[in-house]
Amino acid sequence: PEPDPNDTDEPETDQCGDERLQTKVYYGTREPTHLPLSSGQILAIGNFYGCTGTLIAPNWVLTASHCGVGRGSEICFGEEPQNANRCFTASAGHEPSGDMALLDMGRDITAAFPGIEPIPLFTDTLDQSWVGRTAEAAGYGRQENGRANEREFTAEPIDSIYRDMVAIDGQGQRGVCFGDSGGPMMVLAS
Repeated sequence: PEPDPNDTDEPETDQCGDERLQTKVYYGTREPTHLPLSSGQILAIGNFYGCTGTLIAPNWVLTASHCGVGRGSEICFGEEPQNANRCFTASAGHEPSGDMALLDMGRDITAAFPGIEPIPLFTDTLDQSWVGRTAEAAGYGRQENGRANEREFTAEPIDSIYRDMVAIDGQGQRGVCFGDSGGPMMVLAS
């Protein structure tokens, strides 16, 4: 028989852009496994129903600008990972640089949702000394079973750093996917 031109030994590129030997390998956890986040900080990871965002101050949410969110966008937080039911509408949006969007919620989310606690921004220098250290990503993206809109975490080693971009590597066992965009990548720092 003739060889199949589509049959190669090359890794497939899955729907999330990962090159792995098999597709749909996400396998997150409901709770962080590497970072000692408080229950209030876990609540600070919110769902845009198509993207993820993080409460970084009482009235500010950080996400990705490619998510297309801004004034009027609704982000929802929730105590249950699969039920982000406390929703707030942004009063303004800003895109300071790169693929970053800051949403002014126009109100103190910590007062409106008791128990939620902003996650502080990383202010140290992220240089090559961080390669190999573990980072924890979180989001409401697509899962290995096809579901989405459920907050999950994944702890993975930092694979590379180039300028303002950081790559983490789930080593073919886990990873982030569509809908996790804009979610936090967190590290333990000073």
